[in-house]
Amino acid sequence: KISRKGIDARYFILLTDCLLYAAYTANMSLTSASLKVSYTIPLNHLQIQVSPSEDSQKEFSITSNVRSCTLRARNVHERNGWLEALNSAVEDYRSKKATFLPADQSHPQPVLAYMIGDCAPVWVPDHHV
Repeated sequence: KISRKGIDARYFILLTDCLLYAAYTANMSLTSASLKVSYTIPLNHLQIQVSPSEDSQKEFSITSNVRSCTLRARNVHERNGWLEALNSAVEDYRSKKATFLPADQSHPQPVLAYMIGDCAPVWVPDHHV
C-alpha cells in the first residue's frame, strides 16, 4: 500500500464475495505473528483502476465504499495477476448476484461513478500530480 508515510506491506485475501485487507501484528509474547483483518471490502462496490503513468507500471488503485488505496505489486506480472483475479472475481460475483434479482432488474448497471461521500478517496502521491 502506498501512503503519505511511505510504502507499507499489506496483505490482501480475495474471497468469492469480498477482499480482505490485512496486516501482520505481533503477539505480546513476541513468539508469533498473525494477520489482522483491517477492512472487509465487498466486491459489489469495488472498482479497479490502472495508473496510465509509465513510472508507476506496478501500481493500481482500488476504490470502494469501505476503503480506497493505491497498491504496488512486486512486478508488472504480479500486478497483472491481481488485476485479472480482481476483475474476474467482481464479474463472477455480479453475475451470480444478478440471478437473485427480480426479472425486471436482471441486468443491473454497474456503478461507474460515485457521488461525493459515497466512497473513500484514493490518496495520490505529490509526484503523480
